[in-house]
Amino acid sequence: MKILLSSLLLFLAVTKISSAQKSDPAKLKAEVVSPTQAKLSWAGDMNDENYQLEVKAKNETLWSIYTVNAPSTNRRINNLKPSTTYEWRVMSIGKTKRDNSAYAHGEIFTTYSDCLAPQAISLQSGGIDYINIEWEENGSVKYSVRIRQKETEDWTVFSTTQNKIRIENLNSYTEYEVQVNSFCKESDLQGSMYSESNYFSTISFLSQDFDRVSYTDSSLNSNSINAQLINVLGQVVDDIHQ
Repeated sequence: MKILLSSLLLFLAVTKISSAQKSDPAKLKAEVVSPTQAKLSWAGDMNDENYQLEVKAKNETLWSIYTVNAPSTNRRINNLKPSTTYEWRVMSIGKTKRDNSAYAHGEIFTTYSDCLAPQAISLQSGGIDYINIEWEENGSVKYSVRIRQKETEDWTVFSTTQNKIRIENLNSYTEYEVQVNSFCKESDLQGSMYSESNYFSTISFLSQDFDRVSYTDSSLNSNSINAQLINVLGQVVDDIHQ
């Protein structure tokens, strides 16, 4: 009897330790790919066997359920509705219900609308700390312009109802990346997919940054001169024709 009791206590202790060591999925991330697609990912445990992923529109009650076999920890979800906000959650599944983790909830995400991104984007550098951006008018009620320093992660987003914008307070001697999207309707929760990236570099006009002036005669028989003002980075900041 004493042996049976000891064995039972040992079994319960091992079961409790095993259950306590079961970790929930972590580092949940949602990446909207298109108006109807999103890629959902998370970090799991090396001992996980598979995962139960659940997704639903925020204003609905029923979850769509997907099974993801470990060691895979991501799933692309198709057939989503454009400009719709979704909730999602995931848990790891064990051999028995006792081995299942708790649900880990990801941040809500909103799919892109199905309108077209702006075309023919034009960048006109203002020089020291600003940029003028224009694009073709496509009938949208507003546009979203996002900008970041090249090869960085965080975007700064601006909104405008016109097909142009002036962005100020930029850093000189810096490369930037710009994208633009459209909001076709006032009811759109999210804009269109963003345009392809456009890049530009700011140029300083401070006098101490000038490195040299190069010039050439435009003609042997003419008194006119073509000159270029060049900064320390080798950028041409001004063309002079006299």
